[in-house]
Parts: sequence; C-alpha cells; structure tokens
Amino acid sequence: DMLALINKGAIDTCLNLTDFVSTQSNISLAKLFDVPKYLVYSTKLIKKSTDSIVMTDFKNETFFCLGDASSDPTRPLMLEYCRHYHFCPAVKSLPNIESVMSNVEFGNGVTILDGLTQFNQSDQIRRLEMQPPHSLCLAWLNSCQNPLVPLLKKQLMTMGNFK
Repeated sequence: DMLALINKGAIDTCLNLTDFVSTQSNISLAKLFDVPKYLVYSTKLIKKSTDSIVMTDFKNETFFCLGDASSDPTRPLMLEYCRHYHFCPAVKSLPNIESVMSNVEFGNGVTILDGLTQFNQSDQIRRLEMQPPHSLCLAWLNSCQNPLVPLLKKQLMTMGNFK
C-alpha cells in the first residue's frame, strides 16, 4: 500500500522492506538496517527437538502469505526465500494477518514474517531465523522533487546503527 501511495504522489517517502521495493525501477531506496526474517510455525507440525529444526523440515507444508493471490507481492518473495534453501513450497494467500496466524497456530501450515511484525504469540507458535535477513529502507519516487527527501535520507543514515 505504501508503494502505491508513493507511485500516486500521495506521499514522498516511506519505510519499507527492501525486498518489496527493489523490484520497482522507478523507486530509489536507501538501506537503513537489517531486520531478522523468520519462518513462523506451530509445534503441532514438528515432533523433533527444536534444536535440530531446519528450513527443509517445512518443505511439504503450505506457506501462508497475506494478500490477494493474483496481485500479492509476498507470494513470489516466499518462493525466492525458499529457493535459498533448495525447495519450492505451496503458497496460499489469505486476506489478513489474523487468518495467516490462526492457520499457523492450528498447524495448517507456516508463514514467513519479518522481525518487526508483531503478533500474539501462543505456546504453540515458534520461529526459525532465516538467511539472509530482510533490510529496512527509506524509499522514494525517482522523480520526487521534495528537497526534504535528501535531508531525511542523510539524517536517517547518520542515526544509530543505520548503515
């Protein structure tokens, strides 16, 4: 939604995960910092010790993503993330994060979330850190003429642990 607002000129900048922005050639970005990427699953799916769980343990599970199946940018990203682990999952789109997390908790499948996404955790929900991590970026339209964008970029780039 944020990228649609940038493309319409409704906003000048946004913070977003680099993976969602990097495919759009009309958008500039500045990477700010890394964000962990997690496979989120239910203990109902795994019968072995949590110390020995690896991504390929989930290769036959349904991977739930948020959005409309026809236009969801998350679907191809989930496929790409799993390709890093040498498998191609079945991906199913659901309309909201509550549906995704309910299906995960009931053991119907898994999802991939960034470390900034907050959800109610239960005793059944676990997460497995994935590589490479996400990164958060400042994004803006290449044609943006707002003189404050370079100042915002400079300020964010010099703060704290931002790169």
